[in-house]
Amino acid sequence: MSFQPLNTTSMVSGGQDLRALQSSGFRPQVGEARQELPFASLVSDLIHEVEVQQQVVAGDVQRLANGEIDNLQQVATNVAKADLSFRFLMEIRDRLITSYQEVMRMQV
Repeated sequence: MSFQPLNTTSMVSGGQDLRALQSSGFRPQVGEARQELPFASLVSDLIHEVEVQQQVVAGDVQRLANGEIDNLQQVATNVAKADLSFRFLMEIRDRLITSYQEVMRMQV
């Protein structure tokens, strides 16, 4: 995202409208660095990532129990990462539920 310097001639006074602002050369640059994702696909991707991490950890623990892996530190690191991502997902779920309940309590 790049910023354009403002000068006093491109500032908008109270009586000018958007067309006057655009004609003065002001062009906001929004969304160049990232693409916007719908919220549902963002949550779905997050759930999928957590599921993949859980499967990797389950495989690592099984291979560690069978003696196929001797790097205990890597397994412990993977378990910690999977635990943290799962807790993050649960926190998002809890906040979504709380937000939904607040919206439902609103009187129209």
